[in-house]
Amino acid sequence: MTVLASWASLPISVSSSVVMTTPWSESKMYRIERAAHGVSVSDARLLLDLYGVSGRQADEVLELVRGAKERGWWHNYADLFEPFAAFVALEQDAASIADYSSELVPGLLQTVDYAKAIRRAYLHPDDEQTERWLAVRAKRQARLTSPDQASYWVVLNEAVLLRSVGSHQVMNAQLRHIIELSDLSNVTIQVLPFAAGAHPAMDGSFTIFWFADEAAPPIVYTEHPTSVLYLERSSDTERYRLIFDHVRARALDPDRSISMIAGIIDQNHDRQQE
Repeated sequence: MTVLASWASLPISVSSSVVMTTPWSESKMYRIERAAHGVSVSDARLLLDLYGVSGRQADEVLELVRGAKERGWWHNYADLFEPFAAFVALEQDAASIADYSSELVPGLLQTVDYAKAIRRAYLHPDDEQTERWLAVRAKRQARLTSPDQASYWVVLNEAVLLRSVGSHQVMNAQLRHIIELSDLSNVTIQVLPFAAGAHPAMDGSFTIFWFADEAAPPIVYTEHPTSVLYLERSSDTERYRLIFDHVRARALDPDRSISMIAGIIDQNHDRQQE
Protein backbone atom coordinates (compact mmCIF):
# COMPACT_ATOMS: atom_id res chain seq x y z
CA MET A 1 0.00 0.00 0.00
CA THR A 2 1.35 3.47 -0.92
CA VAL A 3 1.63 6.28 1.57
CA LEU A 4 -1.20 8.20 -0.08
CA ALA A 5 -3.49 5.20 -0.04
CA SER A 6 -2.68 4.47 3.59
CA TRP A 7 -3.69 8.01 4.56
CA ALA A 8 -7.20 7.40 3.24
CA SER A 9 -7.56 4.41 5.59
CA LEU A 10 -6.64 6.32 8.75
CA PRO A 11 -9.35 6.51 11.41
CA ILE A 12 -11.63 9.54 11.49
CA SER A 13 -10.16 10.61 14.82
CA VAL A 14 -6.82 11.24 13.07
CA SER A 15 -8.42 13.53 10.50
CA SER A 16 -10.28 15.31 13.28
CA SER A 17 -7.03 15.91 15.13
CA VAL A 18 -5.56 17.51 12.01
CA VAL A 19 -8.44 19.98 11.89
CA MET A 20 -7.96 20.73 15.57
CA THR A 21 -4.20 21.31 15.29
CA THR A 22 -4.15 23.34 12.04
CA PRO A 23 -5.96 26.48 10.84
CA TRP A 24 -7.70 24.35 8.20
CA SER A 25 -11.44 23.85 8.10
CA GLU A 26 -13.03 20.41 8.15
CA SER A 27 -14.11 20.99 4.55
CA LYS A 28 -10.54 21.71 3.38
CA MET A 29 -9.24 18.61 5.17
CA TYR A 30 -11.96 16.50 3.59
CA ARG A 31 -11.10 17.72 0.09
CA ILE A 32 -7.35 17.24 0.62
CA GLU A 33 -7.89 13.63 1.67
CA ARG A 34 -9.92 13.00 -1.48
CA ALA A 35 -7.55 14.82 -3.86
CA ALA A 36 -10.09 17.56 -4.49
CA HIS A 37 -7.88 20.28 -3.00
CA GLY A 38 -4.28 21.09 -3.85
CA VAL A 39 -1.54 20.55 -1.27
CA SER A 40 1.50 22.80 -0.99
CA VAL A 41 4.90 21.50 0.12
CA SER A 42 4.43 23.19 3.51
CA ASP A 43 0.96 21.62 3.84
CA ALA A 44 2.43 18.24 2.99
CA ARG A 45 5.19 18.58 5.58
CA LEU A 46 2.61 19.45 8.23
CA LEU A 47 0.48 16.43 7.32
CA LEU A 48 3.49 14.12 7.28
CA ASP A 49 4.44 15.23 10.78
CA LEU A 50 0.90 14.85 12.09
CA TYR A 51 0.48 11.43 10.49
CA GLY A 52 3.87 10.28 11.75
CA VAL A 53 5.29 9.63 8.27
CA SER A 54 9.07 10.07 8.02
CA GLY A 55 12.22 8.94 6.22
CA ARG A 56 12.03 7.64 2.68
CA GLN A 57 8.24 7.62 2.61
CA ALA A 58 8.12 11.31 3.57
CA ASP A 59 10.69 12.17 0.89
CA GLU A 60 8.63 10.27 -1.68
CA VAL A 61 5.48 12.23 -0.85
CA LEU A 62 7.25 15.60 -0.88
CA GLU A 63 8.74 14.79 -4.28
CA LEU A 64 5.28 13.93 -5.59
CA VAL A 65 3.94 17.24 -4.30
CA ARG A 66 6.80 19.23 -5.85
CA GLY A 67 6.39 17.55 -9.21
CA ALA A 68 2.62 17.47 -9.33
CA LYS A 69 1.38 18.56 -12.76
CA GLU A 70 -2.25 17.44 -12.72
CA ARG A 71 -3.54 20.68 -11.30
CA GLY A 72 -6.95 22.08 -12.10
CA TRP A 73 -7.08 24.19 -15.27
CA TRP A 74 -8.01 27.26 -13.20
CA HIS A 75 -4.54 27.40 -11.62
CA ASN A 76 -3.27 28.82 -14.93
CA TYR A 77 -5.50 31.85 -14.31
CA ALA A 78 -4.89 32.29 -10.57
CA ASP A 79 -3.45 35.77 -11.11
CA LEU A 80 -6.82 36.95 -12.45
CA PHE A 81 -8.99 36.13 -9.48
CA GLU A 82 -7.04 35.24 -6.35
CA PRO A 83 -10.01 35.58 -3.92
CA PHE A 84 -12.27 33.83 -6.46
CA ALA A 85 -10.02 30.82 -7.18
CA ALA A 86 -11.59 28.67 -4.48
CA PHE A 87 -15.03 29.38 -5.98
CA VAL A 88 -13.96 28.05 -9.37
CA ALA A 89 -12.46 24.95 -7.75
CA LEU A 90 -15.68 24.30 -5.83
CA GLU A 91 -17.75 24.88 -8.95
CA GLN A 92 -15.71 22.25 -10.82
CA ASP A 93 -15.96 19.74 -7.97
CA ALA A 94 -19.63 20.19 -7.03
CA ALA A 95 -22.26 17.68 -8.02
CA SER A 96 -25.08 20.17 -7.46
CA ILE A 97 -25.11 23.99 -7.48
CA ALA A 98 -27.88 26.35 -6.38
CA ASP A 99 -27.77 30.06 -7.28
CA TYR A 100 -29.90 32.99 -6.24
CA SER A 101 -29.02 36.08 -8.28
CA SER A 102 -30.48 39.46 -7.44
CA GLU A 103 -28.73 41.79 -9.90
CA LEU A 104 -27.09 40.05 -12.86
CA VAL A 105 -27.11 36.84 -14.88
CA PRO A 106 -24.80 34.32 -13.14
CA GLY A 107 -21.51 33.50 -14.84
CA LEU A 108 -22.57 29.98 -15.83
CA LEU A 109 -25.37 31.46 -17.96
CA GLN A 110 -23.68 34.54 -19.42
CA THR A 111 -23.04 35.17 -23.11
CA VAL A 112 -19.68 36.64 -24.12
CA ASP A 113 -21.14 40.06 -24.98
CA TYR A 114 -23.12 40.26 -21.74
CA ALA A 115 -20.01 39.25 -19.75
CA LYS A 116 -17.97 41.97 -21.50
CA ALA A 117 -20.63 44.58 -20.71
CA ILE A 118 -20.68 43.52 -17.06
CA ARG A 119 -16.89 43.75 -16.88
CA ARG A 120 -17.01 47.28 -18.29
CA ALA A 121 -19.65 48.17 -15.70
CA TYR A 122 -17.21 46.95 -13.04
CA LEU A 123 -14.75 49.55 -14.41
CA HIS A 124 -12.37 47.08 -16.05
CA PRO A 125 -10.90 47.95 -19.49
CA ASP A 126 -11.17 45.74 -22.57
CA ASP A 127 -7.65 44.33 -22.59
CA GLU A 128 -5.72 41.06 -22.57
CA GLN A 129 -6.84 40.39 -19.01
CA THR A 130 -10.46 40.62 -20.13
CA GLU A 131 -9.84 37.99 -22.83
CA ARG A 132 -8.29 35.64 -20.27
CA TRP A 133 -11.17 36.34 -17.91
CA LEU A 134 -13.63 35.39 -20.67
CA ALA A 135 -11.67 32.20 -21.32
CA VAL A 136 -12.11 31.27 -17.66
CA ARG A 137 -15.84 31.92 -17.94
CA ALA A 138 -16.11 29.66 -21.00
CA LYS A 139 -14.30 26.84 -19.21
CA ARG A 140 -16.55 27.25 -16.19
CA GLN A 141 -19.65 27.04 -18.36
CA ALA A 142 -18.53 23.69 -19.76
CA ARG A 143 -19.46 22.29 -16.34
CA LEU A 144 -23.10 22.34 -17.46
CA THR A 145 -22.55 20.25 -20.60
CA SER A 146 -19.53 18.02 -19.84
CA PRO A 147 -19.93 14.26 -19.25
CA ASP A 148 -19.68 14.86 -15.48
CA GLN A 149 -22.12 17.78 -15.66
CA ALA A 150 -23.32 19.41 -12.47
CA SER A 151 -26.97 19.80 -11.58
CA TYR A 152 -27.70 23.55 -11.64
CA TRP A 153 -30.76 25.26 -10.15
CA VAL A 154 -30.90 29.03 -10.42
CA VAL A 155 -33.47 31.59 -9.29
CA LEU A 156 -33.21 34.99 -11.00
CA ASN A 157 -34.74 38.09 -9.51
CA GLU A 158 -36.95 39.80 -12.11
CA ALA A 159 -34.56 42.78 -11.94
CA VAL A 160 -31.89 40.61 -13.59
CA LEU A 161 -34.08 40.34 -16.70
CA LEU A 162 -35.21 43.96 -16.84
CA ARG A 163 -31.88 45.65 -16.17
CA SER A 164 -30.46 46.51 -19.60
CA VAL A 165 -26.82 45.40 -19.79
CA GLY A 166 -25.05 46.50 -22.96
CA SER A 167 -27.27 47.22 -25.95
CA HIS A 168 -30.80 45.90 -26.54
CA GLN A 169 -29.27 43.34 -28.90
CA VAL A 170 -26.85 42.15 -26.23
CA MET A 171 -29.60 41.84 -23.65
CA ASN A 172 -32.00 40.01 -25.94
CA ALA A 173 -29.26 37.60 -26.99
CA GLN A 174 -28.55 36.95 -23.31
CA LEU A 175 -32.21 36.26 -22.55
CA ARG A 176 -32.48 33.91 -25.54
CA HIS A 177 -29.38 32.10 -24.29
CA ILE A 178 -31.03 31.57 -20.91
CA ILE A 179 -34.04 30.05 -22.64
CA GLU A 180 -31.78 27.71 -24.63
CA LEU A 181 -29.93 26.55 -21.52
CA SER A 182 -33.24 25.84 -19.79
CA ASP A 183 -33.66 22.93 -22.22
CA LEU A 184 -30.73 21.10 -20.59
CA SER A 185 -31.97 18.29 -18.36
CA ASN A 186 -29.56 19.27 -15.56
CA VAL A 187 -30.51 22.97 -15.56
CA THR A 188 -33.56 24.47 -13.81
CA ILE A 189 -34.26 28.19 -14.20
CA GLN A 190 -36.87 30.13 -12.25
CA VAL A 191 -37.75 33.82 -12.02
CA LEU A 192 -38.71 35.50 -8.76
CA PRO A 193 -41.15 38.24 -9.89
CA PHE A 194 -41.51 41.61 -8.21
CA ALA A 195 -45.09 40.57 -7.43
CA ALA A 196 -43.72 38.00 -4.97
CA GLY A 197 -43.04 40.89 -2.60
CA ALA A 198 -40.60 40.68 0.30
CA HIS A 199 -38.59 37.46 0.53
CA PRO A 200 -35.78 35.98 2.68
CA ALA A 201 -33.01 36.53 0.10
CA MET A 202 -33.27 40.30 -0.04
CA ASP A 203 -29.79 40.67 1.47
CA GLY A 204 -28.27 39.61 -1.85
CA SER A 205 -27.02 36.85 -4.12
CA PHE A 206 -25.47 33.58 -2.95
CA THR A 207 -24.37 30.19 -4.23
CA ILE A 208 -24.62 26.81 -2.51
CA PHE A 209 -22.38 23.87 -3.47
CA TRP A 210 -23.19 20.24 -2.72
CA PHE A 211 -20.78 17.37 -3.44
CA ALA A 212 -21.21 13.81 -4.69
CA ASP A 213 -19.91 12.31 -1.46
CA GLU A 214 -22.64 12.98 1.10
CA ALA A 215 -20.00 13.09 3.83
CA ALA A 216 -18.61 16.29 2.31
CA PRO A 217 -20.28 19.32 3.90
CA PRO A 218 -22.01 21.84 1.61
CA ILE A 219 -20.43 25.28 1.19
CA VAL A 220 -22.14 28.65 0.71
CA TYR A 221 -20.45 31.46 -1.22
CA THR A 222 -21.34 35.15 -1.03
CA GLU A 223 -19.56 37.99 -2.80
CA HIS A 224 -18.92 41.62 -1.92
CA PRO A 225 -17.13 44.44 -3.82
CA THR A 226 -13.79 43.88 -2.08
CA SER A 227 -14.12 40.44 -0.50
CA VAL A 228 -15.73 37.03 -0.72
CA LEU A 229 -17.07 34.78 2.02
CA TYR A 230 -17.21 30.97 2.23
CA LEU A 231 -19.57 29.57 4.87
CA GLU A 232 -19.11 25.99 6.03
CA ARG A 233 -20.73 25.78 9.48
CA SER A 234 -23.79 23.57 9.32
CA SER A 235 -25.95 26.25 10.95
CA ASP A 236 -24.98 28.71 8.19
CA THR A 237 -25.36 26.34 5.25
CA GLU A 238 -28.68 25.05 6.56
CA ARG A 239 -29.94 28.62 6.87
CA TYR A 240 -29.05 29.38 3.26
CA ARG A 241 -30.60 26.12 2.08
CA LEU A 242 -33.82 27.13 3.84
CA ILE A 243 -33.66 30.59 2.22
CA PHE A 244 -33.17 29.05 -1.23
CA ASP A 245 -36.08 26.65 -0.68
CA HIS A 246 -38.35 29.57 0.24
CA VAL A 247 -37.21 31.65 -2.73
CA ARG A 248 -37.74 28.92 -5.29
CA ALA A 249 -41.13 28.12 -3.75
CA ARG A 250 -42.19 31.75 -4.26
CA ALA A 251 -40.70 31.99 -7.75
CA LEU A 252 -42.59 31.20 -10.94
CA ASP A 253 -42.36 27.56 -11.98
CA PRO A 254 -39.80 26.82 -14.75
CA ASP A 255 -42.34 26.90 -17.60
CA ARG A 256 -43.89 30.20 -16.50
CA SER A 257 -40.43 31.60 -15.89
CA ILE A 258 -39.35 30.87 -19.45
CA SER A 259 -42.60 32.36 -20.74
CA MET A 260 -41.85 35.55 -18.79
CA ILE A 261 -38.35 35.74 -20.27
CA ALA A 262 -39.74 35.25 -23.78
CA GLY A 263 -42.26 38.03 -23.12
CA ILE A 264 -39.51 40.41 -22.05
CA ILE A 265 -37.63 39.66 -25.29
CA ASP A 266 -40.77 40.60 -27.25
CA GLN A 267 -41.18 43.80 -25.26
CA ASN A 268 -37.56 44.77 -25.91
CA HIS A 269 -38.01 44.08 -29.60
CA ASP A 270 -41.14 46.26 -29.71
CA ARG A 271 -39.26 49.14 -28.06
CA GLN A 272 -36.55 48.88 -30.67
CA GLN A 273 -39.14 49.23 -33.43
CA GLU A 274 -40.62 52.41 -31.95
